[in-house]
Amino acid sequence: RFDVYIGITKDYLIVSECEKRKYLNEFYHVPDLRRTVAEDIGVCFPLADIQSCEIKNAIMGAVNCSITLKNGGFLKLQFPKRGGLGKGMPRHTEYREKIIEKLIALNGSR
Repeated sequence: RFDVYIGITKDYLIVSECEKRKYLNEFYHVPDLRRTVAEDIGVCFPLADIQSCEIKNAIMGAVNCSITLKNGGFLKLQFPKRGGLGKGMPRHTEYREKIIEKLIALNGSR
């Protein structure tokens, strides 16, 4: 089990370890995004490589997501209702819902 940041773009699901990549949650200006390397962000999974995505409601408002990749790989993610301790991560709920919507659009159901 790992605590990770999950991000999603038009083409990729991005998974970054919280401790190793915590600086990504800070706001800073990137002068040229074209020079950003995916490995600098975390592990990137092309959405086209996702074979199936099963999404289920879990306890305490969390959402579980089981992703099977076309190459046989498997990811099991849990999106908590609240992000982080105390006040949590800014905009966690908004981002969580956007990610879940994108995964549902692939072929999942909730």
